Amino acid sequence: MFYFILIVSCMSLMLNCYNFLHNFFLLVAKKLASQYQKEANKCNSGMETCEEVKEKAEEALSAEMKLTTMWEIRARQKGWREKVAKSNAQTQGGWVASHCLRDSKLCCSGGAQR
Repeated sequence: MFYFILIVSCMSLMLNCYNFLHNFFLLVAKKLASQYQKEANKCNSGMETCEEVKEKAEEALSAEMKLTTMWEIRARQKGWREKVAKSNAQTQGGWVASHCLRDSKLCCSGGAQR
C-alpha cells in the first residue's frame, strides 16, 4: 500500500511538472510569437514607406524627363544640334551646351554666344 501511495504521489508530481513545463513553454512561445509579429509589423511598415518613397522618386524622375524632353525640343526648334554641342564640349574642355541657355541665349552653330 505504501508503494501504491508513493507511485500515485510521484505520478501526481510528474503531472504537475508536465503541466508547469507545458504552461511555461506555451508562455515562452506566445512571447516569441508576439515579438516576431511586432518585428514583422515594423518590417511591413518599413516596406510600405520604402514603396511610397520609390513611387515619389519615379514620379519625380518622370517629371524631370518630360522637362528635359521639352527643353531639348525647344533647343532643336531654335537650331541646336547634338553633334555641334558634343564637339563644343570636347573643344572647350568639358563645356556643356546646356550652359548656352544662360541669359536666354542659345548656341546653335558651334560658338558660344554670351
